[in-house]
Amino acid sequence: MKCYLCYSNSTYWSQHLFLFNENTIMDLIEKSGLKINYIEQIQRYPMSNHLYWLSKGLPNGQNNYTIFNNKKLNDEYEKVLKREKICDTLLISIKEQV
Repeated sequence: MKCYLCYSNSTYWSQHLFLFNENTIMDLIEKSGLKINYIEQIQRYPMSNHLYWLSKGLPNGQNNYTIFNNKKLNDEYEKVLKREKICDTLLISIKEQV
């Protein structure tokens, strides 16, 4: 059975030429001769989305598991993901080495 909506099909698409974590993007930036000003972890998707992926193998959990759409809960969830450096998005500021 082919999974048309599974996580890998939703994640690995043509606009995602490469996927990075904080360590791999730091290596790339340093090898390119640039300097990192800062890297910030940002969590765009709530816990309900991740729980839905785990239980159903589908996206849009925030629309289906609405009981978990609680600001305090998701703020704490984001804090944990930031501390562990596993958020879904990296915001990076770089500059040229002078």
